[in-house]
Amino acid sequence: AHVVAAVGSMLDGGVRKAVMWSGTNATPSRVYGTGNYTSEATSAVWQDGWVYACGYQYTSESAYEGKVWKADEVVHTIANAKIWDIAYYNGTFYTVGTVLESGAYKLRVWSGTSTLYTLVTSNASNRASITIDAGDIYVTSYGGAAPDKVWKNGTEIYSDGGFIYGVTANTNGVFYVGGTTSGAGKVWKDGSVLYSPSNCTRLLAVYM
Repeated sequence: AHVVAAVGSMLDGGVRKAVMWSGTNATPSRVYGTGNYTSEATSAVWQDGWVYACGYQYTSESAYEGKVWKADEVVHTIANAKIWDIAYYNGTFYTVGTVLESGAYKLRVWSGTSTLYTLVTSNASNRASITIDAGDIYVTSYGGAAPDKVWKNGTEIYSDGGFIYGVTANTNGVFYVGGTTSGAGKVWKDGSVLYSPSNCTRLLAVYM
């Protein structure tokens, strides 16, 4: 069987709420966001027959929480966080996002709701992705100063003069995609440009 699911946000009574669509139905199958404050689903992962979505939910005009949703259930809540991407490995959900702490935005990686490490003091960039290969955690994001970076288990391994949006890794290498500051889409492998598609300004995700 093939399951088609997409997550994002839509206006519901004038409020932007996190939702999931499935199949070819234009009506959301799930509305994750609650109340009269903004929420957004930013990414998802398929696991054990369920779509697990991540994102954030405002709880007041200025306060928000990072969320991981399964159907109508909130699986994880992280205070003062916006979660941008999610991965699953060996029974655990791993997420990456920004957390507001002491007036500064910080890029952080979580295992469940526990902090694995804080990578940098960052702005509130939503350019963050995560993938796991053989237990190694690869994360990309804006690193507080241009260009974007790739980290492996919390240590910076690549920084390549552009905007990085997606990453994947396997035994053949670390592959990531994005674009340069001049507006040329790029695919990188292990720190070097693999190719640049014609008439492409940026690439947002990579899968393998």
